[in-house]
Amino acid sequence: VMSTGCASLKKKFTRQKKKDASVDDKFIPVLEPEVYPVKKEGPYEHYAQQYTLFNVWISDFTDNFQGNMRNQKRMIADLQSALKAVREMKSVVQTPVIEGLTKIEKQVEYLLEEYQKPEAFRNTSRISSELRSVDRIVCKEFKPTSVKASLIAE
Repeated sequence: VMSTGCASLKKKFTRQKKKDASVDDKFIPVLEPEVYPVKKEGPYEHYAQQYTLFNVWISDFTDNFQGNMRNQKRMIADLQSALKAVREMKSVVQTPVIEGLTKIEKQVEYLLEEYQKPEAFRNTSRISSELRSVDRIVCKEFKPTSVKASLIAE
C-alpha cells in the first residue's frame, strides 16, 4: 500500500518531458511572402487627413490652454504639429486657397511665438481670440469638401 501511494505521489511531483512542439503535421511554412501593392493616396485624401490632424492639434492646444496646463513643451509641440499640418495642406491646393491657408499659417506662427514667451509676458486674451478665429475660419472655409475644386490634379 505504501509503495503504490509513493509512486503516484512521486509521479505527481516529477517533471514530465515536454512534447516536441516543432513537429506539427498541420503547420505549413510560407516560403514566399506575398507582396501587397502600395496604397496610393490622392490629393483629396492627403488634404483631408492633414485637415483632420490640424483640427486635432489645435483643439488639443485649446483644451490645454483653457485648462491652464503646465506642460509647456507639449503645448508648443501641439502648435508645431498644427503648423506642419497647415503647410502640408498648402502643398496640395492651388492659389486662391493657398492665400487663405497662408493667413492661417501666420496666425498659428503668432500663437507659437506668443506661447514661447515667458508666462508673465503672454497676451492670453489675444491668444484666446486667435484660437477662436483660427478654429472658426478653418471649419468654415477650408473643409475638404469645400476645397475639393482647388486641389492640385495628380
